[in-house]
Amino acid sequence: GTLANLTLVDEDDLVLGGATVSTALSVNAQGGITQTGGLLAFSATFDAGAQTPGINDITLSGSNDFDSLSITNGGDVTVVDVDELSLGVANVGGAFNVTAVGIDVTGAITTATLDFDGSGGNIEDTSGSVSVSGLANFTVTGANTIDLDATSNDFATITVSADTGDVDFVDIDDISLGSISVNGSLSIDAAGIDITGSVVVDDAILDATGGNITD
Repeated sequence: GTLANLTLVDEDDLVLGGATVSTALSVNAQGGITQTGGLLAFSATFDAGAQTPGINDITLSGSNDFDSLSITNGGDVTVVDVDELSLGVANVGGAFNVTAVGIDVTGAITTATLDFDGSGGNIEDTSGSVSVSGLANFTVTGANTIDLDATSNDFATITVSADTGDVDFVDIDDISLGSISVNGSLSIDAAGIDITGSVVVDDAILDATGGNITD
């Protein structure tokens, strides 16, 4: 059946079966969160109690369909969604890996590393921001675009794979460009730009106002 709202609290690790929730799903554990069945929820919030990789990991790699999802606390976090996903606030101590048919950042995301695979849709930040202290990797396909232009975004190193869609990044300070493959237009706006990998694009606009562009 379908539940209107579902709140689960557990004192240690938690394994979730399948559930359909029409409004809000809230899961709070003091350890790892995994699943054995698909989850469907309009709004979902997961809290693993802390942000220690290997202890407070959240692995949601089943057949899930969330309209919006937030991570209050997580170590290494993996999320798979069958269609477009809106990401709210996320506080991730390790790796944050998201696969969906389009990803929209609507809250403040903070993580050590990031992998966004939005194949089949766009990756954008309509009302949120992204801060990644390590490597951030982004993938889109076809004519779909990457538009992460929030002025408070803060990336260390990015790698990008895109087909014919345009790619736009804004960074509050310096950014390092690793392997970049874009068959459309690449636009980077940052305080400084350091090219450390192979950059293959059809057209590029690099704006390092106040800093240097180096390779």
